[in-house]
Amino acid sequence: MPTNCFTMDRWPPGVLVLAALLATVSVALTSCGGGEPRSAPPSQAGDPNLAACAEEPAPPDLSRPLTARWRLDPAEIRSGSSFDMTRTGMRMCGQLLAVVQAGGSSDDRLVGRRTLAAVDPASGSVRWRTDLPMGAECDARPSRGSILCVVDPASVNASYCSLAAVDGGLTRCDGGIAPGGRSGGGIDVHYFDLRSGDRRNTRLPDTDALTVAANGDLISASFRGENATITRRGITPWTAEVRLPAWTGHRDQALRLQALGPDLLRVSGGEGTGAMLSARTGRIVTTVPNVGGSARALAMPEARVVVLQREGAAVFDADGERVREHPGRYVGVDVYPPGPSGHATYRLTRESTGDEEFFDDATGTRLPDPPTQVPGYPQAPPAHVQFARGTVTVMQSVRGYPTLGQTVEYEAGVDNRTAEIRWVHRGTPGTQIAVCGMIRVTRLTQPNGPQLVAVDLSSGRPLWTAGAGPASPLDDHLLEGGPAVITQWAS
Repeated sequence: MPTNCFTMDRWPPGVLVLAALLATVSVALTSCGGGEPRSAPPSQAGDPNLAACAEEPAPPDLSRPLTARWRLDPAEIRSGSSFDMTRTGMRMCGQLLAVVQAGGSSDDRLVGRRTLAAVDPASGSVRWRTDLPMGAECDARPSRGSILCVVDPASVNASYCSLAAVDGGLTRCDGGIAPGGRSGGGIDVHYFDLRSGDRRNTRLPDTDALTVAANGDLISASFRGENATITRRGITPWTAEVRLPAWTGHRDQALRLQALGPDLLRVSGGEGTGAMLSARTGRIVTTVPNVGGSARALAMPEARVVVLQREGAAVFDADGERVREHPGRYVGVDVYPPGPSGHATYRLTRESTGDEEFFDDATGTRLPDPPTQVPGYPQAPPAHVQFARGTVTVMQSVRGYPTLGQTVEYEAGVDNRTAEIRWVHRGTPGTQIAVCGMIRVTRLTQPNGPQLVAVDLSSGRPLWTAGAGPASPLDDHLLEGGPAVITQWAS
């Protein structure tokens, strides 16, 4: 099976959809190189949600030089607009989705006119476009061939009216209702057909948060007092009750549902303790402290999850069974993707000392600490872990401070099974823009212009260089972009 490409340095944490004005965390997985189609995990095989979607095309082969395939100006979607790059680049059902905004800032969902568009990833042509409602957040998983976008009217009204009260250029609210908004509770759900852009709407009363299960079922949450009622609608329905002892109903306490891989779900709110549930049955698997944000629980390879609990860390499988425990108190966790061999690692950070401990993903075996100094650089600052992929951990020695300027003394690739140094490169590697299998592409600024550079992480061997245009980093589909233009690259 092909490996996956990520721009993130850790295994994707899943999909998060909030009915309040909170950001959607979305990571779309793609197969890597060779043209081999992506296959569904066993838990999703034969699932009607996948049947409603076209097969995703394979991304470019990073072992060969890349060239620009097409470029798209936001004016081709909406006149006078710019791309919202925080919500552009997601792939779904064979479509590349883009969001543009005219007026307001590109990161403000309440001000300006936003348009959702589907782009042909092969040609860059716009297949359809449709206006997004004020305050809408869209899920990164399709639901029966549609993209699902959620609006929480109460949050939209409160946030917009506060903004309009201090910004004279905005239309004032009428009785606490934003222009075009509505009163009342619940959330509004908008389904946009991924083939045509046609929209259908529904209202879910008594609902505070919503996410999409791996098979397209809707999972919603209602918070009342200290209790949350979680309901799954669709092919495999269920209802579960979760107690959130410190929940007071305030929307700044981050109501959320967080899908952790295809089979587990986290529900949280307030300052106390939330829970992790089986997305298939609704069974409560374990409690999860709400402090520490979404990184208290991260998805791992093989549909597992690692959870930082109040005492110790624990790994659970897709059935919610405890696989292993790490005693002690931890404040941080990172999960790194596997390489072609399937080997993967994760890192836990001790609360009392800040020490970082590395573990084999499959067995939980403690791995040797990577070296902080390498031969030939006796005066260089100690190296720190940047990311890991498969059997290689990439370290960097950096001099200076982020606010005053930094210089990379060297970068080293370390075998994380033995702590043996495999390769060392002097100076900056550039801006990392894609990692596929064990090949990394970075962007370097050279006297003759910016260049893309591909390196084999196993050996440190350079593979190729290619000229690049003036834009910001690529995403995991090798879509290069900024507010003014996006570019699709191909091998």
